[in-house]
Amino acid sequence: MLDMHTIGSPVWNGEDNYGLPGRSEMWALNIINDAWAILAQRYCSYPNVIMADIFNEPYAASWPEWTAFVQDVGSRILHICNRWLIAVEGAGQGWQSCWGEDLSGLRHAPIELPVANRLVMAPHTYGQ
Repeated sequence: MLDMHTIGSPVWNGEDNYGLPGRSEMWALNIINDAWAILAQRYCSYPNVIMADIFNEPYAASWPEWTAFVQDVGSRILHICNRWLIAVEGAGQGWQSCWGEDLSGLRHAPIELPVANRLVMAPHTYGQ
């Protein structure tokens, strides 16, 4: 599995996580889209690479923002490599849950990708 864990230099506790790239950082969305396109082109033919984790722990995302982001990036990946699975964490919703844990938005706004049976929900749950 390939994972987009950070997009910047380590400045906070060893990493730089923007919470939801692309909301106010348009450059971040471009970097992520371009990076995933390069990775999908490069590794699609490798049989041991089967999944892309779109972005690590979107703690600042509302569910509608996160869904739009995932559908945009996931569609770009699947356009290039339609055999990959797309791993999606939950939205963070601030401190109400862990940074990639909250999947409750799926009840009212499911994530739709252009290739069926490719979505893998992968919440990050740390507990107390």
